[in-house]
Amino acid sequence: MIRRIPPVSRSLIKRFFVAVDSEGVALFQWLFYVLFIMVGVYGLVIANSQPPLSVKYAGPMAAMNITLWYWLHIAGPGTCLIGKLLTRTKSAYAGMWLQLGGDLGLALALAAYNTATYHSESWGRGMYGAFPLGTATFLSVVILTVRDVRRMRVVERLK
Repeated sequence: MIRRIPPVSRSLIKRFFVAVDSEGVALFQWLFYVLFIMVGVYGLVIANSQPPLSVKYAGPMAAMNITLWYWLHIAGPGTCLIGKLLTRTKSAYAGMWLQLGGDLGLALALAAYNTATYHSESWGRGMYGAFPLGTATFLSVVILTVRDVRRMRVVERLK
């Protein structure tokens, strides 16, 4: 039996997507993504592909994975920011695809961080990097990815 969504819930969902679809997060997205690129460059160049302490002893984040993980911090946000610039030109459609791909790349990097952090830190100690920082940042990027998908659907309908 399929239940209908109550009107109150529908209203909340609608308001959530109105907020997601707004451009009110653009400044913060630029700030975070430039910082993620800096983390990637720092990790590759200065830290010599050494993992952060919170995931240093995690099995899933081996040396090769750490290098790829840092590259995702550069490629994902960089691709998304280039896509944001392209949306202001005649190549807006290609820019939207770049934004979607970049957001997905960063979401994967953050999911890997969360997985490694949960794997390496036991319950009851040191979960600050996993819950408020890692998970909140991951969910923020997922919301940006949902926004990209919703925009692509609108553009596809207009074509």
